[in-house]
Amino acid sequence: MFMAFFFFLKEWLNIVYDELVGHPFLNMHKGKKLVQEHYQDLVTRWLYYPAVGLVGFVLIMNILFHFLMR
Repeated sequence: MFMAFFFFLKEWLNIVYDELVGHPFLNMHKGKKLVQEHYQDLVTRWLYYPAVGLVGFVLIMNILFHFLMR
């Protein structure tokens, strides 16, 4: 289930990035660095790693409390 979370979170972030870049407000910035293709990876990673780290931390804490509080 955790592995599926990794995959779906990354795909969801890519979809959100595409939706944000496709917004009419950004049409005037099409030639600028904000919407270039290689920035999609940077933005996705910048949002992906903290989210995965937070879920991993919560999972580890849950396991520790489960086994230590028995």
